[in-house]
Formats: sequence, C-alpha cells, structure tokens
Amino acid sequence: MDTLKKFAKYIIWIVLFYFFSNILIFVGLNSNYNTIRSSENTPSQVQIEQSEATLVNGRIKGKITNDGEEDLNGKYMKVDLYSPRNTLLGTDYLEIKDLNKGETDDFELFFKAQDVDHYDISFVDKPDEKKGLKESLKDDMKWFWKRFKINTEFMDRKLTGEELVYLLILLALLG
Repeated sequence: MDTLKKFAKYIIWIVLFYFFSNILIFVGLNSNYNTIRSSENTPSQVQIEQSEATLVNGRIKGKITNDGEEDLNGKYMKVDLYSPRNTLLGTDYLEIKDLNKGETDDFELFFKAQDVDHYDISFVDKPDEKKGLKESLKDDMKWFWKRFKINTEFMDRKLTGEELVYLLILLALLG
C-alpha cells in the first residue's frame, strides 16, 4: 500500500508541474507582446480587437463586416507594417472569401517582422506582384538550403583523443 501512495504522489506532482509550467510559458510568451497602433485611415469594415507585436513577430485579430459600401467577397485585405520611423517593413495579404453582404467574419493575421510600430489596412482586388511576408520567408529559406553545404572532409579520418574529448564536451553543453 505504501508504494501505491508514493506512485500516486508522483503522479500528482507530475500533473501539478505540467499545469504550473504551462501557466508560466503562457505568461512568459504573452508578456513580450506590446500593443501596436493602426493608422487613421483604417476602413470602417474592419474592427480591430487585438494588435500586438514582439521584437520579431506579431498578430492582428479582429472582425471584417461586408456592409453595403463595397462588396468585399473575393478581395484581399492588405496589411502594411511600418517601423517607428514610418519605413515600410513588409506587406501581408489576407484573402476574404465566402463573406456575403451583411455578414461578419473573424480574422487573425500572424506576421514576422522586426520592430513594428504601426500598420495600415486597405482592401485590394488582387495581391501585388511582390510576395507577402510568408511567401518571401519561404523563398529565403529555400535559397538558404540550396546553398547550404556540409564540409565532410573530417568524416574520412578517425578522430584523435583530444578531438573526441572536445566533441563530447560540446555535446554535453548542447544538452
């Protein structure tokens, strides 16, 4: 019976640790976000509920209403991201589909850009020839991996004792 109690205690401690660590991770990640502002010419069809950014990424959440002014179905919401010095950092597009007149839909846009201070929202019929942030990041990574080469010279010989010790220390430090 004693071992069953120990086992139950360990299970309870593991569950408590799991919840405690998730709470700390949630608080730690969300405390890094700072509110970013929109420009004054945001369309009336867009209501922003949350717009935040960290040093390297951000998110914009809100609602789009397809009111009678302009039919938004099949168009794109264009989001231009600007630095504090009003430099264009990037543009991202969000396709609006299946939104009939009078309907409202939630949207959530995640972006990767450094030092975003404010943003501008507009509606366009189609995206520009330049790619959005997500596509340009994917292309950058493809370019990197195409040119990434591994030096395999050292694989043709045996490691010396000193090199083996350095390798083991490096692996221990990396975890």
